[in-house]
Amino acid sequence: MASKINRREEIKARLFAEGKAEIMDSSEASEIRESINEYMELVKREYLQKERESQIEASLLVLTT
Repeated sequence: MASKINRREEIKARLFAEGKAEIMDSSEASEIRESINEYMELVKREYLQKERESQIEASLLVLTT
C-alpha cells in the first residue's frame, strides 16, 4: 500500500536551524514586503509596456523575400 511522505516539518526545522528561514511578523518585515511589492508592480508595468510596444513593432514589420 502506498504511503504519503511529508517532509515539510523536517525541512522547515532544518531551514530555521541553519538560519535560512525566519518568521517575518515584525513591522520592519512588513515594510520590506510592501517595498518589494511596490517594486514588483513597477517591474510588471514596465514589462507589459515593453511587451505591448514589441507587439506593435512586430505588427508593422513587413517581411519581403
